[in-house]
Amino acid sequence: MQPLISLSEAINDVTLLGGPFTAASFWTWRVIAKLLDGVRLTEPREIALFEACTGRIYLRQSHRAVRRLILLCGRRAGKDRFLSACAVWRAALAQDWKAHQPR
Repeated sequence: MQPLISLSEAINDVTLLGGPFTAASFWTWRVIAKLLDGVRLTEPREIALFEACTGRIYLRQSHRAVRRLILLCGRRAGKDRFLSACAVWRAALAQDWKAHQPR
């Protein structure tokens, strides 16, 4: 199923989930949201972050959603905030609930 709005769009939209992610320090979580959605990384610092964290070269022509993500984050890194936003997005914005309702 293709969601109506992607996680990276929802996190960037202040009216949806983006309110807590407006600080400049949360740009790394916005990059992770792009990777989860399979959105192409465009900024040089996004590509540099990807390459530094994965040890791989970012290929612009082959962007796709990651299948597995392991996050190694310290205290107060924003893990709860990001994963809570992922859960809300998945439950409220990425699911077709009409298919589960009785007719």
